Amino acid sequence: METAITYDMDILRKTNTGSFMHRFHEIKLHPKHFISSTIYSYYEQHNIENPYSQFGIAYDLQYTALLSERLSLSLNNRYGSPDIPGSQMGLFSLNILSKYSLSNQTNYFALHLNNSSKNYYIIDGEGVRLPDVSLIDKYAKLFYYSYTKPNFKWSFGPSVELYKSENPLIGLGKTKDFNMQKYRLECRARLGKSFSFAMKGGLSKESEDFASTQYSNKYDFHFLGEYNNNGYGVRISYDYGPMVNTGLYQYALDAGSNAVIITPFMLKNYFGGLIGVTLFTNFTYRIDQEFKSININPKIETYVIKDFYFVAGGTYNYVQQVYNERTYSNSFYYLEFTIKKRWGKKGKNNRDREFKRMKVMMFQDDNGNGKKDPGEKGVPFVKTRILLKSTPDKKVREGLPVDITLLSNESGYATFNKIPQGYYEIFISPLS
Repeated sequence: METAITYDMDILRKTNTGSFMHRFHEIKLHPKHFISSTIYSYYEQHNIENPYSQFGIAYDLQYTALLSERLSLSLNNRYGSPDIPGSQMGLFSLNILSKYSLSNQTNYFALHLNNSSKNYYIIDGEGVRLPDVSLIDKYAKLFYYSYTKPNFKWSFGPSVELYKSENPLIGLGKTKDFNMQKYRLECRARLGKSFSFAMKGGLSKESEDFASTQYSNKYDFHFLGEYNNNGYGVRISYDYGPMVNTGLYQYALDAGSNAVIITPFMLKNYFGGLIGVTLFTNFTYRIDQEFKSININPKIETYVIKDFYFVAGGTYNYVQQVYNERTYSNSFYYLEFTIKKRWGKKGKNNRDREFKRMKVMMFQDDNGNGKKDPGEKGVPFVKTRILLKSTPDKKVREGLPVDITLLSNESGYATFNKIPQGYYEIFISPLS
């Protein structure tokens, strides 16, 4: 019997807000049982045109156990009271993952269950509370994993999901409702060190009434394959039918699609690291919308002397769409040349370990010229999510997914620091 308890308390204060966090975590009851918990509360007072305050408590609870030599269990429970400020407002989520290994520990079954709900509200810039939003998601999947052969790893299994959302239509006195059922089969595999792919497909039953039993059926198929060998690679994806979304989200994102995306890339060093070449390209063809786009981003970085580098790069973008029997197209390109100095690092090969910084700018384009001109205001409180879609870095690709969400500041900027090189997809969601 082992028992270990650690206790921690933090107090955070901001202008016009008071926040209190209370942590109670790391309780190890037995070598095969582990509990980790965090309990915290927040209080905020906003002194604006219509003053208001918010207060609530929340907790995160994790439990893992090795029930036998073959059976393990992991439980994650999150809760937020109805009026706690932040992303955990009105949240209840129970996530269970159970694994059963066969005689050789390289093959096992995994059962994943998730039951989540969220009821929350938004207060606008004048302090007026908007109508409540209700989200419900129930998800289950049973997968078989085979890692017997080092050069052939695969998994396969079914999944089912029930999703509902009730969103108020501001000013109309009614709601926009979605009621979805999703049934799918999914397969993932890695062949050797260079090729991997994932496939999934199935049936979506959708209704635009929160309580309706009348559904429309939609079939879908999705494929994602990648080949990466010594810095050269290509990623190919094809999507037909509704896109598959899992979890709690405010609006129904299962839009229909019939599209192929091809992304060749290269990340190589030559002459012992004196020259680094990076090339990311992306070709998208939406068959259903007669839409095409090409994006090419080359960059050459050469080591000069004493951590000085000469960088030449650019972007080319072309878009074409057919609408009402007319073809619309647009293209642009730019080149940039830079002399830069790396501070605090030594050696020409340090560029391989360097992370990047990306700044996303949201602003009110009053004149519609696509540029932020003097006097045009930034748009704050815009939820900006970046998702790494492709990278030649094997360690990043096989590790945790790079999936980060930030809010833009008062000037309309969202800055992502220390992210790996790669091709990112960006999702923009205004909070009001």
